[in-house]
Amino acid sequence: MGLRAEVSKFNGTLIDSAKSFGYNYPKNASRFFDALFPSLFLTKQAGDNTEVQVNYTRRIRRPNFWQLNPFIDINDPVNLQQGNPQLQPEFVNSFEFNLSQNYGKGNFLGVIYYRNNMRDITRYSDTISTALYQQLNNAAIDPNAILNTFINAHSTNRLGVELTLQHKFNNQFEIVPTVDMQYRKVNADVDALRLSNSGFNWDSKLTMNYRFGTPKGILSNLGLQLVGEYESKEVTAQGHNLPQYGVDFGLRKEFLKDKKASFSFNINDIFNTQRWANVYDTDAFYQESYRRRNVRSFRISFVYKFGKDDFNISRKEDNERNNEDD
Repeated sequence: MGLRAEVSKFNGTLIDSAKSFGYNYPKNASRFFDALFPSLFLTKQAGDNTEVQVNYTRRIRRPNFWQLNPFIDINDPVNLQQGNPQLQPEFVNSFEFNLSQNYGKGNFLGVIYYRNNMRDITRYSDTISTALYQQLNNAAIDPNAILNTFINAHSTNRLGVELTLQHKFNNQFEIVPTVDMQYRKVNADVDALRLSNSGFNWDSKLTMNYRFGTPKGILSNLGLQLVGEYESKEVTAQGHNLPQYGVDFGLRKEFLKDKKASFSFNINDIFNTQRWANVYDTDAFYQESYRRRNVRSFRISFVYKFGKDDFNISRKEDNERNNEDD
């Protein structure tokens, strides 16, 4: 059992207009109980290799700087970005049932969960108003531009199952497949506009690790990793996110005495496919948007450890100092 209490404050000011934004949580002392975050974990050993657990946690997610900042970003004259200074933190009530089963060559973990996100921070987009267009007319924006911002939804509820298997075929080869299937429902309102949507989505991830045995030469102490991920179509308040996928590769070789040195080579997004795309399908407009944070990249790193990792000396000195204090 656990209990955490948090008080948070965020203040910001736009220098050009002296406009302030931010939040206090909780707003006043009478709402202090809103700042309490309990957790409860009940675990039962059901056998030598089986463990079941039921848990509940309450968590908080605060809006970040860009989600609050009311400054209008016009880098893209068709898609404007603006934060919402009225945003409040969102809260997650999470209930889980876990089953962990060990077997000869690995472990299976199954999770059934229900997550209730109160005041879920949600993207919201609409065509710009006439007043805003006139205000920004000198910025050469499109008269039909879309203004993208954030709102607090009433709630987003998720009911799902997550299955993870860690299986070792031998001391050299291991796979870790994960599948997460969930039903998601979003409840939100903007003025008189009802924004509610629901649907099923699933994600999967496969990690494969291979380490060469004890050969001599270049294959000695060499390990390889391949990671593939897929996310299906997912509903949002005003439409849905499109499927996305990507594959990463990593290589690591340790060498020198006591493996003091290591060389790593990584490729992020091997097939250059990772793109985040969403569809807005509303009564006022329809838009498909594609973006990406990073393109395919390669990284090479070298690490050399020097000195002696012997912490017994420091522990001995600490014990001597403690004895002297006594």
